[in-house]
Formats: sequence, C-alpha cells, structure tokens
Amino acid sequence: MGFFKNLFSKKPKISYEKALNRSHVSLFSVKEAMDKHHILHQDVLEALEDALLLSDVGIDTSTDMIEYLIENNKKTPICDYESLLDVVYQYVDTLFMDAANLPHKHVIFVVGVNGVGKTTTIGKLAHQKSKDQKVMIIAADTFRAAAIDQLRVWAEKSDVLFYTNPSKDPSSVIFDGLKLAKEKDVDVILIDTAGRLQNKQHLMAELTKMRQMIPKAYGTIDIRTYLVLDATTGQNGVSQAKLFHEATEVTDLVITKLDGTSKGGIVLPIVSLLKVPIAYIGIGEGIDDLALFDKEAFMQQLIDHGV
Repeated sequence: MGFFKNLFSKKPKISYEKALNRSHVSLFSVKEAMDKHHILHQDVLEALEDALLLSDVGIDTSTDMIEYLIENNKKTPICDYESLLDVVYQYVDTLFMDAANLPHKHVIFVVGVNGVGKTTTIGKLAHQKSKDQKVMIIAADTFRAAAIDQLRVWAEKSDVLFYTNPSKDPSSVIFDGLKLAKEKDVDVILIDTAGRLQNKQHLMAELTKMRQMIPKAYGTIDIRTYLVLDATTGQNGVSQAKLFHEATEVTDLVITKLDGTSKGGIVLPIVSLLKVPIAYIGIGEGIDDLALFDKEAFMQQLIDHGV
C-alpha cells in the first residue's frame, strides 16, 4: 500500500474539516496534467508549483518539494497521479516533527504579534490543562490593560490562578509571578507577553530578557516557548517565525485562524524553516476549539487530492 492510500485508510483522531474547509492546497490542475502525460512532465511540475504558490507554500518550500519529486522520479518513475500523491505526501510528512511529551510541571512562554489569537490561545490552554493540573496564568503584557483583563476573565472561567501586578516592567511581573507559582506548587505556568512588532529590535531584545528570566526566578523546570501564528498573515508569518525564533528559541508552534484563509499551505514553509513541531491548531472560536496537532488528520485535509 502506497503512502497516499495508507494515509487515507486511517481514521484520524481529530477532524480538521472545519478549520481547513477553505485552506487546502488544490491539486486539480496537477491531476489534469498528470492524466494527460502519464510521466513527470514539465506541465505537471509547473501546475504543482502554481498550486503551491497560490496556497502560500512559498517559493523555497515549493522548489524543495519539486526537487524531491524529481529525485524520487529518477529512482522510481512517477507514471500516474496516485504515485505523484504518494511522493507529495511523503515530502510533507518529512516536514512535521512530533511535539515533545511535557512533564507534569512546566512553563509555557507564549509569544506572537498582536491580533494572532495569543491571549485566546492561553485561555484555551488554561481550560484544557486545568482538567487534571494546577494552572496559573501570568499576564505580563504590561502595555495592554485589555489583554490583562481578558486573561483575568479566562482564568475565572477555567478556575485557575492568575497573576499580574502594576509594574510596567514585564520581566518583573514574570519574576514575581513565578515565585508565587513555585510557592503554590503550580503544575503549569502560562506566561503571556506583549505582542511585539517583529521589526522592533529593542522590543525583541526585551522578549529575550523575559525568556531568560524564567530559570533565574523559578529554578529548574521544563520551559517551552510557543509561537502563536495567524495563518491569514501569509508569507509575513514566515518572517515573524524567523525573528521570534532568533529572540526566544521557539520550541513549538500554535497555528490559529486556518478557517479564515484559503492559503493553509503557509504552515509548510514555517515548519520547514524552524524545524520545530506544531503543538496545537485552532479549529474554531469555542473554548474547546484548540486541538493537539494531529499530523495525519492535517495532511488529509490540507491537500485537496481530487480523487
């Protein structure tokens, strides 16, 4: 059984149909070209490149995928559309890493620009993790009172601990909040940060300082840095990912608003660039609409294979 048939014979644990109902990469033109030529013809490659670029996969990742196809074709000639899909899915599979299993006690340091759904993501994470762990939210976005108020509401809704203080220094808020979390024997500490503009170097440097504050304040604990990205931002999301990674050593991605874009392919260049796993994906607006990333379910919905 080929990769394509094997993938689609499996029933995924999570359905991304709602989130990706408009966000797929359509390969209908690729199928037409493949059915016409029955070889990996230039028309097929051009149709594939067009489909990938239209879905915001980006030139670098599109080129890598096409080169991957050409190399595989040298070993095993691609003579039909299903064989082509096998290799396409194999390539996509190589991009996705498995998220780490987190220990019971850990810190999640959440970064991302304003408007990507960062605050909402923290609220949803708090709700999920509070089912079997003691959770605290530390609101360190000292520049936006509205964000602090919103997180306070989320904390009350999920009955989790909440900390902030009037200090304008976010590192000070994090330091004091972590001390309190350790004192109260909290299991999961979720830290909100300001939605830094990625082109402001001094603000990104402040994020670096905040991230470095965590072990100094708490001591030894597992720390994950979650970068929240809005799929509707397209290629700008790639530049955001690169700069946040440089500032904070991103360990995991959270992809939101895929249901609001027809260009879900943006996920591929981001994971290719950072080589970090996707931890969660937003699948709607509800409190429970934040799902652990399911690679197979995502791949099934991402590529509209047309067969």
